[in-house]
Formats: sequence, C-alpha cells, structure tokens
Amino acid sequence: MRSRRLTALLALLVVVVVVAGGVYLLTRSTSSSSLTLGLQDDALLTSAEPLAVPTVKALAPKLIRFNIVWSDVAPRKPAHPANPADPAYDWAKSDRIVTLAATLHASLLFTIVDAPKWANGGESPEHVPTDPADFGTFCGAVAQRYPTVARFTIWNEPNRGQFLQPQGTAGADAPSALAGLAKACIPAIRARSSQALVAIGPIASRGGQGGIAPIPFLAAYRAAGGPRPDAIALNPYLEGQAPLFVPNEHPADGAVTIRNLDWLEDVLKGVYGDTMPIWLTEFAVRTVAPVTNADQATQLRQSVELVRSHYPYVPLFVWFLLRDQGPHDYWRSGLVDSAWQRKPAFAVFKSLE
Repeated sequence: MRSRRLTALLALLVVVVVVAGGVYLLTRSTSSSSLTLGLQDDALLTSAEPLAVPTVKALAPKLIRFNIVWSDVAPRKPAHPANPADPAYDWAKSDRIVTLAATLHASLLFTIVDAPKWANGGESPEHVPTDPADFGTFCGAVAQRYPTVARFTIWNEPNRGQFLQPQGTAGADAPSALAGLAKACIPAIRARSSQALVAIGPIASRGGQGGIAPIPFLAAYRAAGGPRPDAIALNPYLEGQAPLFVPNEHPADGAVTIRNLDWLEDVLKGVYGDTMPIWLTEFAVRTVAPVTNADQATQLRQSVELVRSHYPYVPLFVWFLLRDQGPHDYWRSGLVDSAWQRKPAFAVFKSLE
C-alpha cells in the first residue's frame, strides 16, 4: 500500500525550473514511455559511403524515415503509373533503405514528396501536381511496391514556401493544395496496404516563406475538405529554446514545438472528438556555437524525456542526421561529426531506446 501511495505522489510531483527569465512548472505525469526513436539521413544512408551502414548499425534506431521523391523516382511519365514495375520508375534508393531497415529490424516511415515536371506543368518539384489524382496514383504504386512499410506521410512542411508551392497570399492556397493531395493519396495507400497508417505533413513548427503556423494551417486544411488522417506529423524544432514543457504556451508566431504539443492536441481533440496521434518526424539540435557537443547530448536527453513524460499520444520521435554534413555546414546536427567521430549524443540516443 505504501509503495502505491509513493507512486501516486511521484506521479504528481511538480518540478520548478528557472530558465532565462521565467519560472515554469513541469508537472510529471504517468505517460507511457513507449516512444519509438527513429533516424533520418536520406543522402548518407543511400550513398556508397563505406562507414554509413556500420555506423547506423551501431546506433540501431528502431525506425528509419525516408523521403520518396516522386520527381526522382519518375522523372518521365510512366506508361502505366499505377504499376510500380513500370520501367519509368527508379526505386533504387528506396529499395536500398528497405534492405537497410530489414537488417536493422527497424520499421519504416516514408514521406512522399515533390512532383515531376510532367505532372506539375513544368514547374520545380515543390509545385504540387496539376491533377492531385496523379499524386494519388503514385502513392498507390509506392504502397504496392513496399507492403511492409507501416507509416506514410504526405508532402513535407507544406506550410513553408520552400517545400510547397503555390502558397498563395498569406499562405491561403497551401492548405487546400494539401487537402487535394490527401484526398487522393490516403485512399490509394489504404487500398493497397490496409494496415498502413497515413499522416498529413509533416507540418513545420512555424510557417515560413509565405506559409502559416500549424494550427491555422490545419484549420484551413479541414475547411478545404481535407480528410481525417491517421495522425498529424510535425517537425517540432525548438530554434534555440529550452526543451521544457511550458503550460499554456501560445507564442505570438503560433509555433508548435515539443514545449507545447498539448496546445495542438487540445485543438485536434476539439475538431475530431478524440485523441489524434502526433508523429514527431524531424527534430535535431545543431552543434553550432554557442551549442557544444555536450549541450546537444543534454538537449537530446531532455527532449526525449519531455515527450515521454507529457505526451502519451506521441508514438515516435525522429532525429535528423546521423552525420554532420560538413565541418562548416548549416546541418551539423549529426550524432557523429563529419570526420565520423561519435559525439556524446550518439551514446545518449542508444541509452534512450
């Protein structure tokens, strides 16, 4: 009886954290710790780099996220686009990832992105297809070729102009564009892989390049007739903020990060009537001054522990990059540096699995 009371008291423990100008209450909950840790590093894991596979095997992530780039897989229009065996399709990179995941005993999450010129009127890949049905057909072909893939997401950061066009005035067109893609893609995947889960997004934590923040973006998506997905995918970058739970945090820019996922979940419950899973599909801490390698490791641990302790509706958390892209590149978020030296975060990742 005493142990039960102690457990109850611990579950209600309130920790006061003082951080750079504020006091935050972190209520420790009894949330489930069943959080799958994943990794994404598309270019490295499909390259001929000899150290890539041994290093990722040593890390042993439980999930691999990979972007299926439609414009790369089908640069010319297939004669039979619903058939993944059409010779116009080039599945070499995704086949490599499927093989790698099998050796790791890891599950897969595929994000289907970018349109070829033949499908979007000759525009650059971030422009959505003229006919969303073409995208749906491709989604179906992907699901048919890879029946073991359990999770899919639709497009990448559609609320940022860098990744989806047209955004329209003040981001007004992008939500309806995503709604059209989802209407075509979700049923196409389910028709060929009845057990697969399909999320929309990942949505960027902040709007950018003409796009809008996650919550108004999702409201406009629903208003445009966007179907209910199995989950909402989010890339919850902190942009220098501390990985702390801040109750009722509603930033002026509408950012949704691991600090305030409860805000997004409350909105989704109000719309859909029950819990909506949120997939955290891309997250990282860059080791760029003043952030040190030790800081990165600490923030990785804090971030995962925050998600596990407060958000039981989050089943997965994907770290972006195994290896730094270069010693002076923007993306120095790898768990190893560009010289293949393991950072402290490498061991932390393994310890958190």
